[in-house]
Amino acid sequence: MKGKELGFLAFASKDGGHFQPSMDTLFVEQVAEHIAILLTKWQADQ
Repeated sequence: MKGKELGFLAFASKDGGHFQPSMDTLFVEQVAEHIAILLTKWQADQ
């Protein structure tokens, strides 16, 4: 379901310098896509 937001996913670290603006977001984007697909399937089953 592209274009429809179902929720959000947040990552955090106690180390304030852990996440940098230059870090790649490919993994997070792929995880979000898979979660959206699963949520859509689970929603349809109910």
